Amino acid sequence: MAVVVLVLPFVPVQANDTDDLLLSLYPKGGKSFFCKSKFTKINSRIRSTPLYSLSYVRKELGCGTDSQCQSNSRYRLIAADLHNLYPMQASVNLKRRNAEFGNIAEPEVPAAIKRGCELYKSFQDLEPSDALKGDVARVYLYMATTYEVPLKGEFKTMLEWHQLDPPDDGERDRNNRIEAIQGTRNIFVDSPEQASALNL
Repeated sequence: MAVVVLVLPFVPVQANDTDDLLLSLYPKGGKSFFCKSKFTKINSRIRSTPLYSLSYVRKELGCGTDSQCQSNSRYRLIAADLHNLYPMQASVNLKRRNAEFGNIAEPEVPAAIKRGCELYKSFQDLEPSDALKGDVARVYLYMATTYEVPLKGEFKTMLEWHQLDPPDDGERDRNNRIEAIQGTRNIFVDSPEQASALNL
């Protein structure tokens, strides 16, 4: 089965303008991704945060720092893609640094990254709750296939998460709203079976 790679028609914006961009997706506010904290605006506490880290993108493009990469139109396109942007507590995002998504193996004991949050961390790994694993996996699969950037995580794990936690109504609604804003969809939300055809 062929996997369709989307051609993105939306206009790139500055990566540091993504707070306003994300607010267009949540005009009445909402809840942060991992911790479900309510918000009505994007501010210093709740920020627009790439789920697939832009540090991976900068390394792949070899363009340097975020400021240096602003002159790279491909970087700006990737940085502004709403499929990868989520409202997230700034303190949680800070604690995500230097760790990658994966299953936390025994005998390590996972600890919540913040009290009440559905994200757990060991020394090197981040593991979301089962209810969010598919969401994470589908973003990573989308980024890897749409932009041809490294998956950053074991494909086997991402495929397992994708199958464990299939798209729900909330994820499908988000996909619809993103299409209305930027004209693109995450194919793995629309057609979950496409993931099995991948070779990453």
